[in-house]
Amino acid sequence: MKLTATTIVESKRIIVDADICEHMTVVLLKSAGECIVSINDENIFSVSPRMHMLRIVGSALALYDGELLHFYTLTGICTQSVFVGRHVRHIEPMKEQIAITYTDQGVYDETIGNEVINVVLKDGTLIPKRAFAEQHLLQYDICIAKVKPYACLSYNQNAIIHFNEQFDVIYVTPCPFETGNVRAMSYHYPHYLLIEENRFIRLHEDGSFEAFEQSFSYGMRAVMHRGNIKFLDVCEHRVVGYY
Repeated sequence: MKLTATTIVESKRIIVDADICEHMTVVLLKSAGECIVSINDENIFSVSPRMHMLRIVGSALALYDGELLHFYTLTGICTQSVFVGRHVRHIEPMKEQIAITYTDQGVYDETIGNEVINVVLKDGTLIPKRAFAEQHLLQYDICIAKVKPYACLSYNQNAIIHFNEQFDVIYVTPCPFETGNVRAMSYHYPHYLLIEENRFIRLHEDGSFEAFEQSFSYGMRAVMHRGNIKFLDVCEHRVVGYY
């Protein structure tokens, strides 16, 4: 068994990042002195060339430039800019908010990244979640997924932590294998899907699992919106989805 790959977008321009939901594909394209935001194959507006992460958040977009997280309408109006620090690993949409996680450099920096997880609301409010991270021994490169309603992987506890938008823990699912090499996680009822470099693991809710050999790039990440596509791989000139 293997995950099936399908090309979602191809472009002659360099693709910086992309995101998808049920009704929309958004791509951040590199251009001369700027980046272009393309929605459903139509170039809509341009942004700073410093932008290098893009996510769909509700009916808006979030873009990260290396220090600031910017919220944009779908027509290109910037409604909010929030300092979230450097060395961000992921920006993960959770309905109307964004969860920010960091690399080890960001977590051990003397700035906002040492909160481990920060949540940013679309009105610009920033809410640190260090207590949640410390409770579950989360450090850096944290893997968050859309799982009934949300979950993250605790490498140190070998467990999947289920939580709501307020980061209140609902329950914990132990993993019967070492999770230190897992790069991305998703859920396809009734299985968890976990991606490593050279295999993917299908974990059942009863604790049993199967592992299948398949190679994946370092950039593989989970899709945080409903739909058949569970993972994205953003390549230089195409976006590949896996289901």
